[in-house]
Amino acid sequence: MKILIPIEDMQIVNRVSSVLATNEELNSLEITLLKVIEPAWLDNPPFSAIAGISLLKKQNAQAEEETAQLQTVASALKMHLPEVTISMRVIFGARIADAIAEFAEEWNADLILMLTKADQGIDSLFKKSLARQVIDKTDKLVYVIKPPVHDNMPKLRLIPQGSVVS
Repeated sequence: MKILIPIEDMQIVNRVSSVLATNEELNSLEITLLKVIEPAWLDNPPFSAIAGISLLKKQNAQAEEETAQLQTVASALKMHLPEVTISMRVIFGARIADAIAEFAEEWNADLILMLTKADQGIDSLFKKSLARQVIDKTDKLVYVIKPPVHDNMPKLRLIPQGSVVS
């Protein structure tokens, strides 16, 4: 089973490993950690070639930093789930939800596993969460892990395709 995990923050390690640890067929899992970076030019459109080069350098530095963070997440997940194949990708996308949905399609993911933040306040009334945006953009199965309210972590039991659940 191919699982795509978009990374927004480092909280994901413990939460994802506890969810996946209940799966009996860990050695058949293939996980790709995905980080989508919004292009630097969205904040500051280049007005000259020199400005454009400066933005490219900034973008490349950000990609290197994100890759290092993904490596940290991958190493931590590998400690918790040594049987699982884990890869990483850093991509650029103007719309993060679109980029996640497109990558999931291209990679042929079976499942997108996302964390959602406990958005509160007035913003949560008017703005869709990233998880909700991805759900709206893809026909892939999306499993959303809410922030823990208590110590009991959500459990995900992966069923092999074609199995009957009773």
